[in-house]
Amino acid sequence: MSGWTTIWVLVLVVLAGTGGWVTAPKGPNQVLIRTCVLLTLACCYIMWFSR
Repeated sequence: MSGWTTIWVLVLVVLAGTGGWVTAPKGPNQVLIRTCVLLTLACCYIMWFSR
């Protein structure tokens, strides 16, 4: 796996996290939804990266 591939995937994960943060619906569960989205993306990236 190339170092550039790792960086590009990280950029995509950060963009997806930003999109999830911005588009989370307003309401009492907004923090929970944002946390779940960011934690899921971080865990998937770490699992992919350590493979």
